Amino acid sequence: MSAAMLNAAVLFAAPGQESPTLKPGLDPNQVAPGTIGFVVTFILVVAVVLLILDHTRRQRRMKNRFDYAMAREAEERRAREEGSAGAAAPSGEAADAEDRGGPEGEAGEAPRDPSDR
Repeated sequence: MSAAMLNAAVLFAAPGQESPTLKPGLDPNQVAPGTIGFVVTFILVVAVVLLILDHTRRQRRMKNRFDYAMAREAEERRAREEGSAGAAAPSGEAADAEDRGGPEGEAGEAPRDPSDR
């Protein structure tokens, strides 16, 4: 059955039916969600929005950490290749670490990730 035939069948099947009404004895205010329903829905919407924002922030932070780790690994690999080829002094973070007194820095702390703010 095509969609057009189905639509025609639905439109012509109930031309004389009235709109649905409540059962006798029920008040429309008794079956409405009311203020409590609105408050619960509003709280759920706020919670979902906050979860989405938090998830987005965490995903961005993970991407930045991954990019930083990949760049650092590439630089270390390049330094190793230059070192094995007998290249000049180290560059970048390796040179900074040596100036501070080793890879841990002056006070013995690890080098910081610039994406941790």
